[in-house]
Amino acid sequence: MGSIALIYSLIGTGVSWVRGVDDELNTVASGGLTGLLYRSTAGLKGALRGSLYGVAASSVYVMLTSKERLQTYM
Repeated sequence: MGSIALIYSLIGTGVSWVRGVDDELNTVASGGLTGLLYRSTAGLKGALRGSLYGVAASSVYVMLTSKERLQTYM
């Protein structure tokens, strides 16, 4: 779990730096890229599955923690 957290933090910081904004999209992108990188040794299907899990987990997190902010988009 520690290696996943480290990868997620590094990718999240990089995405925020490149985009110049700190928002929910960074969280979801970081989750997807972390899953992709972490499972990249399992082949293409495994990496894509890991990316899907990362996007799903980070999307659930965003929905639970940013309800008020997400309502402004709808």
